[in-house]
Amino acid sequence: MPDTFSVSVRQAEMLLLNDAHISLKEIQALPFIDDQQEALAVAQRLIKNLAPNYNVEITSDPWDTDDVRLSLMPS
Repeated sequence: MPDTFSVSVRQAEMLLLNDAHISLKEIQALPFIDDQQEALAVAQRLIKNLAPNYNVEITSDPWDTDDVRLSLMPS
């Protein structure tokens, strides 16, 4: 059985690939993510996993100035 961190990374990755963007607050809202530190760890793993095929741009979220957004850009 996979650990909950891996499940959260896979869920976030599916959302990011589907929508081409995901915010840190959206990651934090996923099951098994308890706080912002865990959401940051998931975001870091997403960047590492997707780096071979995509450029991941990190920007402030245009709808929430207290949040950041990961966006996929083709490499």
